[in-house]
Parts: sequence; C-alpha cells; structure tokens
Amino acid sequence: SVAGRPRTISAVPNPTSSSIGLSSLDRINMASISPAELQYQEANIHDNRSAALYGVGIGMFVATTVAVVSRIMCKRSLKAKLTSDDYLIMLALVSHNHKAVKYR
Repeated sequence: SVAGRPRTISAVPNPTSSSIGLSSLDRINMASISPAELQYQEANIHDNRSAALYGVGIGMFVATTVAVVSRIMCKRSLKAKLTSDDYLIMLALVSHNHKAVKYR
C-alpha cells in the first residue's frame, strides 16, 4: 500500500489461465501468492484434514443425538408431556442428520 491506501489488484484477463479453467478470482488470488508459498503448497498438495473433519462431524452427531435422546428420556421419566419445542428439536436432528448422510 502507498501512503495508507490499500493495495488493489485488478482482474486482468490472462489467456493462459483461462485456457485451464481458472476464474478471475482464482487469478487474483494466485497473483498474491509468493513463490515460496506456492512451492510449499505444491510440495504439500496431498496433505489434508479430512480425517479430523470426519472426527469432528461424527463427534457432533453423537453429542447432539445423546442430548436430544436424554432430553426426551428425562421428560418421559418425569411424565411430562412433549411440547412443540421437543418435536421441533427432533425434526431438526433428523433433518440435519439426513442431509449429512445424504451428501457423503
């Protein structure tokens, strides 16, 4: 930046990048990557955190399911009626879990 003004990057079309299917946003982002960072990314291209993401997803699934089931069991043991919020919680749990399983 010059004199406190933020640096702006213009999206100038690049014929080589459009031929490999990069969007203008990708070209802007690639222009701001230093050669050292690009080399690091290329060297570690196969590193990913999918196992950690699956672990967190499964952990959250188990925690929410246990919480909802515990709530329903407590209400049943106290002979309390299930109210609309209980039904909405169950609907949300089933709906969310259905989507999570559907897209894997």
